[in-house]
Amino acid sequence: MSTLRNWDYYNMTETFTDLHEKASQGHTFSYLYESIISRENILLAFRMIKTNKG
Repeated sequence: MSTLRNWDYYNMTETFTDLHEKASQGHTFSYLYESIISRENILLAFRMIKTNKG
């Protein structure tokens, strides 16, 4: 049984990888709002905050 990373669990890996690749090539973005407010991203953010021990 393999452990899923949080990104994988919320199906955000492809989104984040795509954004990172485009940003590395100097691409600028004007359509991030939909990604930011997506249900999956909100749940991922909540999970990351909830597990933060600091």
